[in-house]
Amino acid sequence: MRFQTIFRINPPEMKKEFLLTKLYLFLLLFSIPLLSNGQSAIVPSGLGSVVASQPNRTTAVLEGNLLRTGGQNPTVKIVWGDEDRGADASALPSWDNTVVISSNQDVGKFSTVINIPNQEKIYYFRTVAQNAGGTVVSRSLGVLNPSAPVGIGDLLGRWSFDDDNFSLVASPPDFSGLKLWLDASELSNAESTWSDKSGNENSATKTGSPVVVENDQNGLSVMNYTGNGQYHDFSAISDIRTVFWVVSQDSSVNGSGYRFLLCGASNSHFHNNANGKFWGSSANTNIKNGTTRMNGTILSGDTNYPNNLSIISLRTIGNVSADRFGQDRGFNGRQWVGKLGELLIFNKVFSDIETAKIETYLSNKWAITLPSTALQYNSGVKDSSKNGIHGILRKTFSPVAQTNLKLWLDASDSESITHSSNAVSQWKDKSGKGNHASQTTAANQPTLTASGLNGKPAITFDGTNDSLKATNLNITQSYSFFIAAKRVTGSSNKQYLFDGITDNNSRSLISLNNGGKIQIWASSWANSNFNTPSSSFIISAIFNTSSSSVSFNGTT
Repeated sequence: MRFQTIFRINPPEMKKEFLLTKLYLFLLLFSIPLLSNGQSAIVPSGLGSVVASQPNRTTAVLEGNLLRTGGQNPTVKIVWGDEDRGADASALPSWDNTVVISSNQDVGKFSTVINIPNQEKIYYFRTVAQNAGGTVVSRSLGVLNPSAPVGIGDLLGRWSFDDDNFSLVASPPDFSGLKLWLDASELSNAESTWSDKSGNENSATKTGSPVVVENDQNGLSVMNYTGNGQYHDFSAISDIRTVFWVVSQDSSVNGSGYRFLLCGASNSHFHNNANGKFWGSSANTNIKNGTTRMNGTILSGDTNYPNNLSIISLRTIGNVSADRFGQDRGFNGRQWVGKLGELLIFNKVFSDIETAKIETYLSNKWAITLPSTALQYNSGVKDSSKNGIHGILRKTFSPVAQTNLKLWLDASDSESITHSSNAVSQWKDKSGKGNHASQTTAANQPTLTASGLNGKPAITFDGTNDSLKATNLNITQSYSFFIAAKRVTGSSNKQYLFDGITDNNSRSLISLNNGGKIQIWASSWANSNFNTPSSSFIISAIFNTSSSSVSFNGTT
């Protein structure tokens, strides 16, 4: 006798949400007691298919069909939970949930609805049949995966946002241009050569007696240099553009000595001024004018070397060279005193995002804290469809999350605009600072245009007398601003986007002159012109207003 059930998730409206699941149940009785009328009690053998469907994300419907009772109407149950308790009838009380579908099931369909507690968990279930002949639990196991997509042939990727599926998707070999990779993290002692992990076989040769210190940082090893002619040489790299170090200087040598983060047998592009700081006057211009970051924060050239193991990144503006870490050319005494955990050299200029990805890789590996703005670029989820389409998680950008936001006017947010028949009397500031822009004179009120800029709402100024004024906004320090705008052609007047009202010398920060060119103005007449078409454009600029205050008065 066979008890057969099939659970299948395949409703048309959910076909992109759920995985096709089937359960076949075979129930066998090993003893057949007699009923009171003398007939044998037999577990029903005429069960048709049972279908599990999900009409929505929170519930599942289990439906079955009894074809033959076997002489006694049975009790039919489904036991389910987030762990499988097995096919032993004695384990039935340990299941998370038991649903009695029918205690006297006759021939025909039966169904029940279950609530799914957690969409991110997988649930297991078995079917139970009971009558006078005994209790049987299905040997086959049913699986309900609420978060799984339907298993179709053209499925390209599946992301599940849970801790087990969370990963880092970037590491040094993922980037082109890797020329040298010295990694001390797994070393147990300082051999005569330090193997290059870049694949270029540019292993570094040891001179002197630097030593490996095990379990130094996050359970990882570091190479420790104490001076006295200790260094590592590698084949010269003459086109260095991006470098990453995990490094620290011993505090005993702070503020003194020509101690360089890289050097060469015949040159020293990474020079300092014997003061324990980055990039001295003799450093190569491509380094001094490049971008240096320590633990995700941009540094000036006049910054002390770190005493705690830190992540240093450098992007040069041109090629530089090196073939050594630890000692400057042939000068005894010009020694690195401190630790080196990892060194990565690329002949490719990294972008900000690429730099942040390697910094995040090093941060997680060495347990070195970075700002969240640097970490956001490298956190991802694995593609469990096995197609390798891994995802990168990035925080949604919001201006209010930025430090020192003074003003945010957003015409696409209808709730921020007060108008009467599209005549705008107030444009609310979304920065949280309360610097709302307003116009009480009806004749000077600009117009709300539903599709004014690339299909989005915009505030339109007539170029004659329309303006909005943020009376409370008074900028007296360096600042940045970003504008998305579109010039209306045909006007013969100068058109001011931002207007200071203090005096003629600082009356306009940015304007369009008679020829339709953008003029950037500060405390004097225009100092820069940019040709700008009459199509939409975005202006990004940074100003230093150290000499005077500026108020906002939009007039175009």
